Amino acid sequence: MAVAVPNKFAPPGEMAPPEVDDMAALPLSIGTISGAFNVRGSLNVPPADRITLLPERQLAWLPALFYNEGMGTLRGMRDCKVDYFSERYMSFMIKWIMRGYKIDRARIDGSLLHFGLRHPEIFTRMQMGTYTAGYDLRWAPGGPSMPRVLGPRGIKTAQGEDAWAMYSVGEYVNTYPGRDIPLLICISGTGKDGGHTCEFGWQDDPRGWAELLKGRQTFVAAWSCGLPGELSAGLRDMRWDVSIPAFSYCSLDNNPGNGDPSDGDYYGCINGWLLWGDEDQTDEKDKWEMTVWVVSSCPQDSCTVDVTPRHCRNFKPAKGQQFKWTNTSLAGNDVIGSGTVTADQWGLVTLKAVKVSKGRNRISVFR
Repeated sequence: MAVAVPNKFAPPGEMAPPEVDDMAALPLSIGTISGAFNVRGSLNVPPADRITLLPERQLAWLPALFYNEGMGTLRGMRDCKVDYFSERYMSFMIKWIMRGYKIDRARIDGSLLHFGLRHPEIFTRMQMGTYTAGYDLRWAPGGPSMPRVLGPRGIKTAQGEDAWAMYSVGEYVNTYPGRDIPLLICISGTGKDGGHTCEFGWQDDPRGWAELLKGRQTFVAAWSCGLPGELSAGLRDMRWDVSIPAFSYCSLDNNPGNGDPSDGDYYGCINGWLLWGDEDQTDEKDKWEMTVWVVSSCPQDSCTVDVTPRHCRNFKPAKGQQFKWTNTSLAGNDVIGSGTVTADQWGLVTLKAVKVSKGRNRISVFR
């Protein structure tokens, strides 16, 4: 493991960070080193504006989650435990850094999608590269190593989960719908049939996004293009210590298709035209409010979208609780929608087909 801070360097194996009490809060970048551990080849000049953590990967092509304790031994894989050894290792390293240094939690980054999904207390948002991401490792280059790392298909983790399935973003979020995840910024900038998207395969991108929509999770996606500038700037400056809305099935969304590059729209976005206010939100035991709007560069003035409160500190409905809701157009100060909604079995409250416009809308859920 290597840790680099401005003007300081902690060599591999050093387990006590230097005193930096006088240092302002800095971003944290988390990378990984595969194969032979060579710090000189992976960490040349430590960036002056951030702390860098480079732990050695335990699994070359698979994420920092779990593996079979019989891996690399003569023991039968079916008779051995599949446990979250790598997740605990990575979590320990990151939280050790967060305890020892002043970290700006709004600016922690790292290419740890499957690990990060499970740790919104570490990552507030995660941006998935400019080319592609492995939403389902069963379809990616790491897939062929699963029998060696995990064991045969159908083998369970120590928590009773299907081990192979838990290397899928969609399987995870829909196995645990009540759990929040970091806001995912999913950009497949090279399009459906070029660059790493071609190498890794396009099929798991639209399938992964469809499962995120089904799970009513917080994410935005774009393919063959970037995100609108107003949205990118808004997300960059957003507060992440407050509740945020999950948008699903927006009428402005493009269609990424079924996984075949010839199916669906060649370029487009999902949730790419929507923003929300982070300063005037309400997160109380029996009340949640948020101002949402369509960004000014959108070719349409309004849309309909499902809205689910996420990352709530205080608004935590119980299964079966009923709430009233209103949608107020701030442009005309008119209530343009209202009704009742019942919390589902996971305590989630979802408002269906809410109208949102460039003039901004105040969404209120209350008892």
